[in-house]
Amino acid sequence: MHRTVDAKHNFIVDVHVTPGNVSDSTVYLDRFAYPLEAVALDAGYYTTEIAKALVERGVFGVIAWRRFGGKKGMIRKTRFTYLPDVDAYLCPAKQHLTYKTTDRHGYHQYASDPAICQNCPLLEKCTSSRSHRRVITRHIDESYRDVGRKRPST
Repeated sequence: MHRTVDAKHNFIVDVHVTPGNVSDSTVYLDRFAYPLEAVALDAGYYTTEIAKALVERGVFGVIAWRRFGGKKGMIRKTRFTYLPDVDAYLCPAKQHLTYKTTDRHGYHQYASDPAICQNCPLLEKCTSSRSHRRVITRHIDESYRDVGRKRPST
């Protein structure tokens, strides 16, 4: 069951029943028919499509996110800084990962320079690639997620 609740007045304003194996995020935008000023969503709704829809509709959205797994002890993508002015990522060692290609799923791929990485003191915590290269992916609409991430927490 998917519910929309008016938190200001604690009213359930919409209920939509689906089989238990249907993800909340897949039906959310179809149910998003009410004039809203703001929404608070759990991590199941943390998709680029929903973040984009909220921004385009002028809705203030707060969406919880979860830290996805990775290899224990390795430097996570969140430690890299996206630099929109130059369309590149900056690694913790202050080296640029530059744009290489876009895959068919809409993800830009940014790669480090192996000649620089092979001598980096963070290499073993950054990549297990034999070519000494770190690749970061960024969805073409990732900037919509950035809007929510840049909001100050209170």
